[in-house]
Amino acid sequence: MADIAECPVREPYDFEIAPDRRGHWVARDKDGLIGGVFRTRKDAVRFALFEVGGDRARVHVVTADSAE
Repeated sequence: MADIAECPVREPYDFEIAPDRRGHWVARDKDGLIGGVFRTRKDAVRFALFEVGGDRARVHVVTADSAE
């Protein structure tokens, strides 16, 4: 029987979504490897949820009021 190489299990990302100074919404994973800049909060959340397989507990939205 041949040896089987194990594939590392990729853990879901933790995303933080926050507005930037220009009024865009930035979605970025905790390691800074995946992310994007979006026109709306809804688009940023949609992107992050897609990346984490719909797990809302892995997506954290920072509002403009709480960022100050």
